[in-house]
Parts: sequence; structure tokens; C-alpha cells
Amino acid sequence: MMNPPNAITGPGQPDPDTIKMFVGQIPKSMDEADLKKMFEEFGPVYQINVLRDKVTGQSRGCCFVTFYHRKSALEAQNALHNIKTLPGMHHPIQMKPADSENRNEERKLFVGMLSFFISVYLCR
Repeated sequence: MMNPPNAITGPGQPDPDTIKMFVGQIPKSMDEADLKKMFEEFGPVYQINVLRDKVTGQSRGCCFVTFYHRKSALEAQNALHNIKTLPGMHHPIQMKPADSENRNEERKLFVGMLSFFISVYLCR
């Protein structure tokens, strides 16, 4: 698996049941190293990736974090989600499992502008 360009990744592999978490409402001034310090209070961090604007490279105010252990991710979520507001922010941190963690959920995709001659079977 290829790591995002600015991601900080630790040595070794995380536990197989670890959770990749989405974290929103973080200051745009915080980088991966700043966030790693904050999250390590809950346990060792495997990877942090700040989402950035593709043109400017500026933080979008959110990131993904993966701890080595599932328990650490859940402890961080319990301590931070809707509880802690970081300096310069008006709303508390939002922390929840990333969409990729809901692999078993059924997903829908809208496909428009198809010809009337295309059957449902050809679309599947």
C-alpha cells in the first residue's frame, strides 16, 4: 500500500483490527508532527495524513489517523469527539471511523445520461 506524500508513518504494521479515523475541526496551522504529538497521548500512532488543497498545499482542517491498536483509537475518540476544541477553532473536534471502515455497507452510485437502449443488466 502506498502512503500519501506528506503522511507520517511509523515502523511495523498496526494490529489487524485497527481503525482508520477521520478527524475534522483541526486548525489549518497544525501539521502531521503537531497532530502526532496530540494523538500519542492515547497510544502509538501508525500513520497521520493531513488532507491538503492540491493547488496550494494548505491544510483543509482535517486528517486521517491510524493508531497501532484499536483501543487507542477508541480512547482518542471518546476523549476528543465533540469534547475538545483546539485553539483557534470554534467547534469541537469531530472524530469518527473513516468511510473506508464501513466496507460491509451497501453503497449507491448514481449514473446519469445513459442511452434509453442500455438495459439494467448492462449497467451492473
